[in-house]
Amino acid sequence: MEVRNKCCCPTFIIAGSGPYLSIIGAIITDKYIVQRLTSGLEWLGLARAFEEGRVYRIAQAFEALRRAVEGLEKFYDEISKQGLKLVDGKPHPRFYPHITKFTDSISGTAEEFEYLRQLTPSSKSPFLVKLKSSGNMAVVKFVERYGAGAHRLLAEAKMAPRLLFCGSIDGQHKIENMDTKCVFGLHLQSPRMVVMEYIEGTHGEALMAKPKDTYAQVKAMVEKLHDSGCLW
Repeated sequence: MEVRNKCCCPTFIIAGSGPYLSIIGAIITDKYIVQRLTSGLEWLGLARAFEEGRVYRIAQAFEALRRAVEGLEKFYDEISKQGLKLVDGKPHPRFYPHITKFTDSISGTAEEFEYLRQLTPSSKSPFLVKLKSSGNMAVVKFVERYGAGAHRLLAEAKMAPRLLFCGSIDGQHKIENMDTKCVFGLHLQSPRMVVMEYIEGTHGEALMAKPKDTYAQVKAMVEKLHDSGCLW
């Protein structure tokens, strides 16, 4: 219970059935959140004449797991020595990711932030955060792919909030400086952190009726992207 009160209890689950193996990660917030870390069930037996690629892939998975377990052991060792620091009126830190900083893509300065709340109940919901340097609000979300170029193009045209950062999950490297795959203009790697300005307003689901110019606004954004030839 002591550890449960200090963190989200990150755990690796090794699931096996006969010659099949799956590695899974899990945490506890207000619910159990489970993520497959391998692509489904990995076959460990011989299956065909040419097996080197699969053997190397499985070996890499086990090596990654070994390093991750070592890191997890250090994490639990350190957290067991720490006192519990909770602030009245603020949610338990286990409800939020441990990432709390990024490098502003425009100014190049390091920015720290604190989580305020999730913007929707979904487990993939973006977070509302407060920047410590300015006190301004921002939105942080974690994704597998993102069209950063398209976002910046629309932001320049005042059609989207300013993109403060899009890149590595540690908030240090912009996506343009990273080795990523690009399919139909979307950068594919996992995961990525996106930080953008927060614009005060009413969520679309809360409106009794959509603004009359909703279609025109969306049409203008699509045309803007098409006219620029933007696929990224």
